[in-house]
This record gives sequence, structure tokens and C-alpha cells, in this order.
Amino acid sequence: WLEKNTYVAGETAKGTLLLRADSRIKVQKIKFLVCGKERYLEETKSNRRGIVGGLGRNRETEKYDIFFYEDLSPFLKSTSSFSYIGDKIEVSEGSTAIPFHFTIPSNALESYRGKYARIAYDVEVRVETGRWKRDEYLLAFEVKNPKMTYTFEDSLYQEKDKEKKEDQLPLRLELEAKNNTGDIPKFSSGEIIQGRLMIENVGVRRVRKAVIQLYSVEYSKWRNSRIISKNIKEEIKYDKNKDMNTIAFGIQIPKNVKRSYNAKHSEYYWILETHVEISNSPVYHTTEVVQIV
Repeated sequence: WLEKNTYVAGETAKGTLLLRADSRIKVQKIKFLVCGKERYLEETKSNRRGIVGGLGRNRETEKYDIFFYEDLSPFLKSTSSFSYIGDKIEVSEGSTAIPFHFTIPSNALESYRGKYARIAYDVEVRVETGRWKRDEYLLAFEVKNPKMTYTFEDSLYQEKDKEKKEDQLPLRLELEAKNNTGDIPKFSSGEIIQGRLMIENVGVRRVRKAVIQLYSVEYSKWRNSRIISKNIKEEIKYDKNKDMNTIAFGIQIPKNVKRSYNAKHSEYYWILETHVEISNSPVYHTTEVVQIV
């Protein structure tokens, strides 16, 4: 067991391993470790032939990339209930409590569970008592990291989104980001994103409506697919008494939303998108990648 279910990156976790044996037994191997892992799917070819003939369909196999690992087995040597006989370990009858601890890296990825992507942490114990006999126990825990470093990588999405038509109306977003120290504006969960949408060369045409949308994207790199979240919208209707060449807006970020992260096999990011309807013109839009911490 662990003292808590959730830890902050950089924090030291403390717990206790309890082993209980009904009789004195010999164990071939004990593995005791903690790890952080990212789930991904890898396409594997099937050699089985289909009903009609030819090779069967390819399958996706679940795999894990280990990005954090610590061997906790040295804590086992602190107990007198174990005796080592050659390559085997003899465990005394009864219950043995073994305290342990480990430190979560300060740059650890935050726990995440999406449709395809997952970032998970486990304390794992595996005991082998024979060739085919094995006991295994996994204890999952959560990791939070508001100081995760993030670099936007889904360039293909950005390139497709920035495809312009010859008659496209120039739109520009100006965001009031307090924590903006890089190219990507940074905001906290629960904060209000405030900004201005600048519309150039409107001329005699009228702005009928502007829609500001914030949504998240789960990007699975291994299959180049994206899961789009539900939109958080603010709709601004036309008012002839306002200067609609500049549209001020504020959009609320919900509390406890998932933070942006970029891992080896997946990425999770946020998009601020605007749609502007102008009389006698198509609908124009512009997007901005934002980081939520």
C-alpha cells in the first residue's frame, strides 16, 4: 500500500509491502519495482489466412513504453524474514511488513487515460515459486505535474489547418497570457482566456457572428489519428453599435481539465479556434495552439 493515491512530480512516495506465507516456502525470484509507462498500439501482421483466402488482417497489439523505472528489490534485503540459499530465496512463515520509498522525477508525465493513449504509474510485485507458478500484484497511483514541459509536435495538423484560400480574409488573434514565456500561450485550468480577434479589410461588409471555441485533441502518433473533445464555445453576435473589426472575448477553461503533454507515442494539446461569418463572404477561421497547465 501507499500513503496516498495521488502524488505531485518531485515528491517522495512512501509505502509498505506486506508478504504473507502460510508456511515456509522457497521462492525462485521476487521482482519489486515502480514504473511509469505509456500505452500504445503496434500493428502486427497476422499469418492466419482469411476465409476467402489470402493473408488475414493486421492486428494492433497493446504495448508499453517505460519512461520511469526504479528497482525496489534492495528494500527486501532489510528484513530478517528472508534467507538466501544460492539463487533461491526462503521466506519464513507468517506476515512480513517491508517499508519502501521512491521519488517521482520532477519532469514526470502526468497521469492520463484517454480513448487510445494512456500514461500510468504502478508499483509491481512478482513472485515466482515454480516454473509455472507466479503471483503478481499491481498497485496503481496517480501523478500530477503542473510544471510539465511541453512542446507542440503535431505539425501535420497545424499545416492542414493553415491552408489558405486566395480570397481568405486576414484574421489575427491576440491573447492576454500571463505565463507566456515561449511560442505557445500558457493558461491554467479554471482561468479565463481573454483576447481580441482582429479582422482586417472588412470594408463595407458586415460581421454577422463570431464564434470562439476551445477544445482538446488527443493525438495518437502511432496511427496518426486525433480524438477531438467537445467544444467550449462563446458566440458573439453582430451589433451595429460596436466596432466589429476588433472583437474582445473571454472564454472560461473548466476546472480539473487535462494538462497539455507531449510523450513518445502520444500528445495532448488544446486549440483555440475562431469562426467569423461576414456578409457576402464565406466563413473564415483562425486557430491558435494553447498550453493548459
